[in-house]
Parts: sequence; structure tokens; C-alpha cells
Amino acid sequence: MSQPRGRGRGGPGPGGGPLRGRGGGAILRGRGGGPVIYNTGQPVQLDPNVSAPTELIQRLRTANPGPERPARPGYGTAGRVVALRANFFALENLPETIYEYVVQITPEPKSQKPRVKRRVLALFEQTPDLRPFVNDIAHDGAQRLVASKPLPEPLRDTVTFCEEGDSRPPRDADKYTVEVSFFKELATEPLRR
Repeated sequence: MSQPRGRGRGGPGPGGGPLRGRGGGAILRGRGGGPVIYNTGQPVQLDPNVSAPTELIQRLRTANPGPERPARPGYGTAGRVVALRANFFALENLPETIYEYVVQITPEPKSQKPRVKRRVLALFEQTPDLRPFVNDIAHDGAQRLVASKPLPEPLRDTVTFCEEGDSRPPRDADKYTVEVSFFKELATEPLRR
């Protein structure tokens, strides 16, 4: 599998949900070791050393089908070739420990749309206490945050809600208190193995 090298934020959501990334591009490394470059708005440059799609299709046809890997009739014989870009990032210089924190937003946002919590956390990232650590953290946009180094405690601040792109919050804007509490240390040795 290719693994991009780049900066991302977001974090595994509960149960290993999606991550949210930031940045304008990434360098992907294929099995052949050569890069597959992804830059926003530009076509993907495939490395000539990467195995031909027909080889992959043949390997998939001979894989043992089952409930967890159902066979797909006619796989690869119809349709068109597309370059699929995914929002993954490789962890380089992985620290020995990652610190997991629980995020609590009070009061609970009136709208249960994930967008609101994500925006509250984006505003919280700009507070004086958290701003120095923005490049060391990732969060799921709701309730979980991980950091590559311990964060100061207590870590708590109040933000005034405004939509992205607004020059200032409306007069009757909602205010939210965001509190980040240490939960546990996660050893990265199993990931390195």
C-alpha cells in the first residue's frame, strides 16, 4: 500500500473513524519505493516501477473469497481507470509515546451536526494555551485528541462561536467551554513493529 508523507491533523474517531487532513499535497511511496506525487489540482504522477493494474487484478482474482472478502464478478473488465486519492498520512519520527486526551464541550452544541463541534475545536486551536501545540495534536473533531507530547494541565478555555470566514462572531453568538483532560498514554512500539 502507498503511504503519504505529509502533515495531517484529525485523529482516529471513536472506533477508528476518519481522520481530517490539512495541507496542499503529499508524497506517496509505492511498493517499488518510488514516489506517487499528489498535489491539489494536478494530475497524479504514477511511478513506472509500480506494478501494473493487471497484476493486481490477477492477485485479487486468486485471493480466497469469503464473507469478509467477497468475489467481484468481472472485476477490472469494465469501466475506466481512475487515480484514487485518499486522506492518509505517514507518521515519521514516531515518538515512543502518544498522549490521549478526552475533549469535553459544554454546553452541548444545540445543533448535533458534527460540523459545529469541529468548528468549536478549530476555534479552540487558536486560543493562546493550545496554539503552541497545534502541530503536535490531532483530533476527531468531537471528543478525542491525541498529542505527540504532554499538554499542559488544566487545558480549558471558552470560545465564541462564529462560522468560518466570518470576520467576527454575531452579537448573540453561542459560547462554549472546551476542556481537554488527560486519559492515557499509548505506546507506539506496536505501530513500529
